[in-house]
Amino acid sequence: MSDRAPSGPRGRRGSKWSWLLGALALLVVVLIARPVLHLLSNALDDQDNREELEVGHVDDASGLNATRVAEVWAIPTDADRAEEQLRLLLRRAKQQGLAISIAGARHTMGGHTITPDGVVIDMLPFNAMRLGESEGTLWVQAGARWSEVIPFLDRHDLSVAVMQSNNSFSVGGSLGANCHGWQHGRPPICDTVQSFRLMKADGSIVTCSRSQNRELFSLALGGYGLFGIILDAIMEVVPNERYRMHSQLIDCDQLGETFIELLKRPSVKMGYARLCVRNDQMFAQAIVNMLEDAPASDGALPKLDAPGLQELKRAVFRGSVAATTARSCAGQWRRPSASSLVESVSLEISS
Repeated sequence: MSDRAPSGPRGRRGSKWSWLLGALALLVVVLIARPVLHLLSNALDDQDNREELEVGHVDDASGLNATRVAEVWAIPTDADRAEEQLRLLLRRAKQQGLAISIAGARHTMGGHTITPDGVVIDMLPFNAMRLGESEGTLWVQAGARWSEVIPFLDRHDLSVAVMQSNNSFSVGGSLGANCHGWQHGRPPICDTVQSFRLMKADGSIVTCSRSQNRELFSLALGGYGLFGIILDAIMEVVPNERYRMHSQLIDCDQLGETFIELLKRPSVKMGYARLCVRNDQMFAQAIVNMLEDAPASDGALPKLDAPGLQELKRAVFRGSVAATTARSCAGQWRRPSASSLVESVSLEISS
């Protein structure tokens, strides 16, 4: 028998198909190589380039306020021990003439969490929580982050009533700033606070509510720590719900009227808009997002899971920004991208 390749018409046809398949494979490689290499380059370039702080210095979340301090004091996790040692710290600071600042996630970025040459109290270890004795309430220590609170409540089919868009803030920081949420028609977070315990400068602890120490209650919420240290709070929580987000791209001259009309829908629970900041279309258009009540037929709620493929999504996002930067400036979004987003978005989330 011969080992030679078949000749004649059949052999030529086989060679032709092999050539076509090889050319097609090469074309596919060429088409995907550039975006893949672009994303890989951005992923490798995505490094934390922040310089290490000098000894004796701290910074806030901005990375722009490195400040020399006398001491960073982490509060103990045990409540009784924490309160006793906090009293001793306040007494020592007074004797030594040191100022005190209170820090959680340090997203209050105006120097509020850092006093030069003072003592910074790190509240993050103080993060215990439990359901309140009254129905629909949560008892939570001030150092807990919302990223810790939300999963705890979700296990009980509950959710926070008002909070910021991100979950990286601390409860104490949110109360100290009296943050607002995305729920239209709702006051800031103070509206959800039933009471809190406050340690004053002399080390005494008082309970503040709308019926007890009413003036301190009003001052400390939004007081940025100037009136004492919030230790823990009892807050209103609400039943968890299933929402669906709908988005649309509109001209900015129609934004006010459209936004107000959409919020009038009984099914709309939350709403927000993003303005276009592209140089040649500055404030010309906006993406309006409405989250509407969308209960499942069986009443089931989506499982609260950490988003998947975060590193890949980050690389794609940063890669798109880098591609846009090559033609304009970083952070701008192009209309095709916005239109694609509007056409494709339909998310199921729980509050």
